[in-house]
Amino acid sequence: MRLRKSAPSRFWEASKSRHIPHATFLELLTYKAEAIGIRVIVTEESYTSKASFLDLDPLPTYDPTQGAEQEEKPHFSGYRDGRWYRVKGRTPIHADVNGSYNIGRKVVPTAFGPGIEATAVRRHLACRLN
Repeated sequence: MRLRKSAPSRFWEASKSRHIPHATFLELLTYKAEAIGIRVIVTEESYTSKASFLDLDPLPTYDPTQGAEQEEKPHFSGYRDGRWYRVKGRTPIHADVNGSYNIGRKVVPTAFGPGIEATAVRRHLACRLN
């Protein structure tokens, strides 16, 4: 006697995700994006979750060759508390949003300063924070 698979188990088998190595994923993503005219910038993101975007904390680059013996220990104005980034005297900001904006600051340093590059970013940010 042959048992038939039930519908839920067939669905589960069909929906199993496949694991793609990180480097392969980046190559595929870059290839597909550049095929339609999107430029992909791969960057390191050290200290982006620890630094405060609203206070414009400096964003140092982690040097793995120096490790714990780095000359200057970076000092940040706030701290990450679960999902929130907290700074004394300020309303908490979502930690992922803070990190995302800091990655943007690292990739395009002029994006949030004065000038033509920052006009759309400033308008959008002002609407969200007010």
